Amino acid sequence: PASASSPAQVAAEEPAKILDWSQHPGVIKAPMVGTVYSSANPSSAPFVQAGSQVTKGQTLLIIEAMKVMNQIRAPRDGKVIEILFHDGEPVEYDHPLIIIE
Repeated sequence: PASASSPAQVAAEEPAKILDWSQHPGVIKAPMVGTVYSSANPSSAPFVQAGSQVTKGQTLLIIEAMKVMNQIRAPRDGKVIEILFHDGEPVEYDHPLIIIE
């Protein structure tokens, strides 16, 4: 019975951990306050999506701050496992945006 309850207990704890993406080692956080965009313009495809492989220096998103479009680039190679923003939403400094593993 103890082994039967262990997987259920682990499954119950996992969602709580996932809710706090800011502590994930692969989190990309907003380096500034502004409005976040997933693509260069509304008719363009997003720079990345969940599941995308990225390389160091690749543009992940844009943050518009004071009418300047700031490209936020991947700090390393990896795979995008989570997108944590909605296109066009305001973000604060250190807001978790993307998770790369």
